[in-house]
Amino acid sequence: MTTRYLYDYRTNQAALYQVDEYLYQIGSHAPAHWLDGDYGYDYRRRTPSLWVNGKFVYGMTGNAATTADPLYYYGD
Repeated sequence: MTTRYLYDYRTNQAALYQVDEYLYQIGSHAPAHWLDGDYGYDYRRRTPSLWVNGKFVYGMTGNAATTADPLYYYGD
């Protein structure tokens, strides 16, 4: 089980960490998202919320559109 950290694209501060296919807010033990391939889903609402493109993670804005700039990036 490897832990990976995701950093806020604008502030460069750690924002999320990944264990297996689950993403957690820093300091939390409850999953915020889960990953399935290149897409992330909101854990509570069960709706698409993220798109992973390499080391960059974009938000889903609806109708399969993504944010113009990444929300997060993997630090490794």
